[in-house]
Amino acid sequence: MTLCPSPPSATFTATPMDWEKVGKELEIHFQPIVNLHTGQAIGMEALYEGTEKFGFADFDQLAAQAQTQDQFSALENNLRLRALESYTALRPTEDFKLFYNLNPLLQPDPKSLLNHFIPLQHNLCMEVSEWPPTEAYEELIHALQDKGFNLALDHFGPKSANLNHFMTPGLHFVKLDESWIKAITQEGIQRTMVTKLVEAAHLIGLATIAMGVARIEQFYSAKNAGIDYLQGSLIQEPTAQPEDLLEHYSRVEEFNQRDRRRKSRSGNNNLIRLIEVIEPIVISSDMEQVMERFKNNNHLTFFPVVSDLNEPLGILRELDLKKYIYSRYGRELLLNRNIGSNLLSFVSRCPIATPQMSGEDILKLFSHFNGAEGVIMTTNMKYTGFLTAQNLLKMIHEKNLITARDQNPLTQLPGNNRIREWISKAMSKKEESFSLVYFDFDNFKPFNDTYGFRDGDRAILIFADILRKNLDDAQNFVGHIGGDDFFVAFPGTDFELTLEQTQKLRHQFSFEVASLYNPTDREKGYIQAKSRQGELTKFPLLSVSASILQVKTKNDSIRQEELSSVIASLKKEAKTAELGIAAASFLKLKSP
Repeated sequence: MTLCPSPPSATFTATPMDWEKVGKELEIHFQPIVNLHTGQAIGMEALYEGTEKFGFADFDQLAAQAQTQDQFSALENNLRLRALESYTALRPTEDFKLFYNLNPLLQPDPKSLLNHFIPLQHNLCMEVSEWPPTEAYEELIHALQDKGFNLALDHFGPKSANLNHFMTPGLHFVKLDESWIKAITQEGIQRTMVTKLVEAAHLIGLATIAMGVARIEQFYSAKNAGIDYLQGSLIQEPTAQPEDLLEHYSRVEEFNQRDRRRKSRSGNNNLIRLIEVIEPIVISSDMEQVMERFKNNNHLTFFPVVSDLNEPLGILRELDLKKYIYSRYGRELLLNRNIGSNLLSFVSRCPIATPQMSGEDILKLFSHFNGAEGVIMTTNMKYTGFLTAQNLLKMIHEKNLITARDQNPLTQLPGNNRIREWISKAMSKKEESFSLVYFDFDNFKPFNDTYGFRDGDRAILIFADILRKNLDDAQNFVGHIGGDDFFVAFPGTDFELTLEQTQKLRHQFSFEVASLYNPTDREKGYIQAKSRQGELTKFPLLSVSASILQVKTKNDSIRQEELSSVIASLKKEAKTAELGIAAASFLKLKSP
């Protein structure tokens, strides 16, 4: 385990302190860690408060001072005993863990300290730091890994992020530093980085925890980034009375109910019905039991592997055992308890997802993991079933059928249902802004009357092709409302860029569509056709007008009907505007 940054600096004093008094009077507070989707508490973290009365800004500074006086191990031992005593007094179940920070200043006797933790092994999640470890600290981490303790990488943030830490064996959680959680409420590179970081964690089976969540905007940002759990004052302030903590925080459910991005359980029925309940292998099983499982289930080539608490660890492939089974003495070596390999050494990582995730997100997770047999499904970090590669292919097929049904048959672009879904999803991302552009051909009816519907379809296809070639699928959403009406969404707040791209699309269409006219009409720059009133009228060559609506929203109270009303007014204005463009900004602030 390679760890990087150095501990915080502190102002040291040579005056000896009464460390026994510090160990007794320093306050130990507890803060819950809860499931971001359900509000279920999975545990609590022990935090040290009240360092200011001893002249230190935080615990890190106090710990550094204790270390200079060779008193930190004694101080930590005192605090650890108090924290464990408060935790065990709750009579907690194994589903409610104590997240305990292993300070890198520790100089422990690994065996002695490990023996202290073993009785509570299934109740503890040990938080490991990214500071450079001592040799003893490093030895302790390896011992915890070998014994199968839950591990969490603490305060993973912009000052210390190292993706190699994700590959630490035995790691279960990554706690994202509050500086990143604050940053993702603003548009920019950090939000993208955190989202990709969460995807990478899920890809190798790690759960993520958002630290320091204090505002509702941070809750929704964490949810949009795909983070699994949260900790912060928005849910509950740290308390010296652990009995004040709840098993379930209903306010989390209330936040989710107000979030229009929340998918109803019925919306995930197609996903849930594809989950297979493959009985997992428990990590404490011996090799004889494992080989018997494969023998009795010859239709399976792998099994999910879980801890004694039903927490997913990965999968065990029959192929990885065969080289032993079919080699001379290999089977005997596996079955020999004294010589045989640890079952954990045969376990391979596997992507992990939850039923709350969208089908699209699960498919993306699966596609990034080469050679995966599927995706392990969990609820509150407990194994519930397996989505096999075959069932994921079914999901892709069903998704493609749904997409095809909503595509415009002429342009193959998404139709009205997908457009409405995109707008609804974008409006519910409370921290984001975006621009909607509606394109509408000018003088299309007289062109159709003169040149026929076949050339009318060609004009529509020309514009659809221009949109495809000039817009980025990863950034923009392009849709075909019907007839000569098109839709483009531009995420972000850069209105000047949206305007520039809109003008470019308009000019390119005017240039390319001119090829559909005969030379005479093209040279004149107009055609003569009957107006809606039946009078012979000159009509300019085809062009396209654009209505741009920039939406800046701080909550989800804007209704699509309100947007449609504004767009209708803009479309009328755009038809008569000199530049062929009308624009407006829609701002709706959160009500007090």
